[in-house]
Amino acid sequence: MKKKASCIVILNDKREIVLQKRSNNPNIFFSGYWGMFGGAALENESAEECIKREFYEETGYNIKEIKYLFQIEEHCIESVYLGFIKSETILKCYEGERIEAFTFSELSQLNISEYHRKIIENVKKNYLYMNDSI
Repeated sequence: MKKKASCIVILNDKREIVLQKRSNNPNIFFSGYWGMFGGAALENESAEECIKREFYEETGYNIKEIKYLFQIEEHCIESVYLGFIKSETILKCYEGERIEAFTFSELSQLNISEYHRKIIENVKKNYLYMNDSI
């Protein structure tokens, strides 16, 4: 049985995407890349519980405004969410090297894994209408 995981695309009210620069550690997926927040689900944990826990562990912020988007089956069974924060929200970096917000046009300049890039492009193309403030 494949492991379950959740990830979240975070957008702020300036129409920027918030990404995490992953640690340069060969024991983690997409080491050294910019990417989304997320991780593996604990036993008996729902996808939504997983992403809320992971986001809190990685940033110290209890995100409330999230929407389930779709599921991908590649490395694992991964539930993808879209989350919204205010641009002035303080996110601490408890995992990875740093957290930054980028415009969508800046993403082409970043070292993002192909897996995460496909998810972000899907969200940009199909789901940005989900919040009128974005």
